[in-house]
Amino acid sequence: MAQLVARFNGIEEVASSNLAESTKEHCANMELLLFIIISLSGGFVGFALGRIGDKYLGYMSFMHHWIYGLILIVFGIIYFNTYTGIFLLSFGIGHFLSDLDDFLNFRIWGADVPHEWKFWSVK
Repeated sequence: MAQLVARFNGIEEVASSNLAESTKEHCANMELLLFIIISLSGGFVGFALGRIGDKYLGYMSFMHHWIYGLILIVFGIIYFNTYTGIFLLSFGIGHFLSDLDDFLNFRIWGADVPHEWKFWSVK
């Protein structure tokens, strides 16, 4: 009987350690999934707001929005160990890319040059 109890306890310990490993693996997979979702959604929202702002607010003489994207990238790098930092980083990258043409031509201040508006464009 003592041997049976010892075997049962051994099986129980193995089962609980397997459960703990499985739970850790599951949590790691969920964190990776959350990281991917936050990164993709933040990048898309940043790009979309940048493009929409370019269309409806581009006539205003103000700072170009690639600068705001760059500022958000810096804050995202500083706070990268949090989900907010990951979101800020990806949002900033999307926002920066939506005004890439103005960055490449080093336009800092002023109204946008009139152009044909396309959503999936870097101008």
